[in-house]
Amino acid sequence: MSRNRKPLTLGEKLRIIEEAEKRNGATKASIARDLNIPESSLKTILAKKDSILLNAAKFGLNRKAAKDGKYAAMEKALVEWLRQARSSGIARRLAGMERKQLDKKLSVLDAMHYSASAWDAVTPETIANSFRHCGFNRSGACSTSEAALPVDDEPEFGSLELPGSFADYVGADDDVAVCSEVSLDDIIETVRPDTAGTSDEEEMDDAAEASMSVPT
Repeated sequence: MSRNRKPLTLGEKLRIIEEAEKRNGATKASIARDLNIPESSLKTILAKKDSILLNAAKFGLNRKAAKDGKYAAMEKALVEWLRQARSSGIARRLAGMERKQLDKKLSVLDAMHYSASAWDAVTPETIANSFRHCGFNRSGACSTSEAALPVDDEPEFGSLELPGSFADYVGADDDVAVCSEVSLDDIIETVRPDTAGTSDEEEMDDAAEASMSVPT
């Protein structure tokens, strides 16, 4: 077997990973022989599967080598996410993209399932952290009570040179009655049926019937 092998692309490595996972019961030696690669290369590729998945998503399938980025912590988090999402078939779909065999028949129901599974993978801690990074802090909840609002911080009012404070003018109509007080008798009267009106209507109907002439 020649030592002058050309470097494999990330897409080719993904195909090797997919083939090895399909033949779970086969030995690495037989898999490497069928794929025409050294067994040591197969072991290295399988050991670096998470890194290959991440680099394929980040740099594309035609890249042969990937440089480490400046944000190591973020890349580590992405690798952890890839481990959790491995069961969703990412490696198989990326390898299918390289072979131009990606299934393009995606129904609306399939799209709904993909969206639901992606949302279900988001933990409550991730949601809370996202809101915290955006400035939403539950411990610093603001109060909406009127007593907590400053009423004397009005520079325009101070320039008017009027007697009294700004708070006096704001609360000048606090004690103004805007409706009359309703007694208990008034409340009962509003819900009591109007028997008097009903009696008058019945008397008028009786008088009208009596005035009608009965034919003989």
